[in-house]
Amino acid sequence: MLLRLHCENYITDCGAAGICNGAMEAIRRDGAIIVRRPADRVSGLTVYDRYVSSAASCNADEVAVLQEIKAVDVSMCAFFVCKHAPMGNR
Repeated sequence: MLLRLHCENYITDCGAAGICNGAMEAIRRDGAIIVRRPADRVSGLTVYDRYVSSAASCNADEVAVLQEIKAVDVSMCAFFVCKHAPMGNR
């Protein structure tokens, strides 16, 4: 997956901050962002990924897990995503 954000949507001065830093700033400011991207396995399908600032932005049955993704301006960019917690960790 390659992170491509549309700077005009919610990131101020994306050119100076960069895609990864701009996304991190938006997450800090808003608590979460939604990124639209083409599906990896199904041609023509659009999927949405939600990246959050912490577990506080997840549902009660979820935990925040760090996920590294490729960005167009840096080789790796790390964000938290909400994942369903194993039964013993809720």
